[in-house]
Amino acid sequence: METPRWKRRLEQDVVELRRSLGKLERKHQGEQRNNQGMARIEKKYKVHEKGIKIVIEDLKQRIIDKSEKIKRYSNRNEQFRWNRMFLKNQAKVYRELDGSLQENVAPDADDALTFWSSIWGKNVEHNRNAEWLNDVRECIGKSSQTCVRVNTENLKHHLKKVPN
Repeated sequence: METPRWKRRLEQDVVELRRSLGKLERKHQGEQRNNQGMARIEKKYKVHEKGIKIVIEDLKQRIIDKSEKIKRYSNRNEQFRWNRMFLKNQAKVYRELDGSLQENVAPDADDALTFWSSIWGKNVEHNRNAEWLNDVRECIGKSSQTCVRVNTENLKHHLKKVPN
């Protein structure tokens, strides 16, 4: 996929600002030997009016600003991508979030047997009179499920949203 124009423009601005900043810093440190393009930079950023230290600091701030703008735009585009993917295929979103987009590989039968037998193979007696169990038993007796009516229109509407 090609890089968007806005991003290329901002990245090019950052490159140009860094180039100018490097030349100005070398001049400030006294390492600039030839004035190759320095007159243009001094005129562009008004170094004689503002002073070289202020211009250097200004360029650093501009670089940070443009870099943060690229980062914000990229994050926003990523957010839009996730939102679109969620609307189209929720399962894929959750698989990507879990980081499990690889092929589903069946576990080794011996490992699975060992794992589950270590959990279910133990005879453990739990407290059958725990307070929370009594609360649950009381709630179960009080509530009843309401009648759910399913009509074809409602079913068709919801099935359109479901991926194959």
